[in-house]
Amino acid sequence: TSSVQDMGQHLVISIRPPSDKDKDPRVYVDRTQSDLDNLIVDINEAYKVGPSRSLLVKGSKDLKWKEAYVVMSNISGGGMTTMLLATEKGKE
Repeated sequence: TSSVQDMGQHLVISIRPPSDKDKDPRVYVDRTQSDLDNLIVDINEAYKVGPSRSLLVKGSKDLKWKEAYVVMSNISGGGMTTMLLATEKGKE
């Protein structure tokens, strides 16, 4: 495994489990909260600022695979098919 610098080098899409009142996972583009309906627009806006950055999708350790899949499928449906994946480090 390797460690990567989050900001600057990559456009980071962070995925967290849904809150108690929501069914969709919480999604952030860099550090700005987004949602599944606006995710592609928000990613494209962020790419205008740093178009050479690669897309890094990070999931929290409490995230279920199907929640990550919903977000990654949304990104793929928006035409972005190359994504780097990362998870939170567990406590050692």
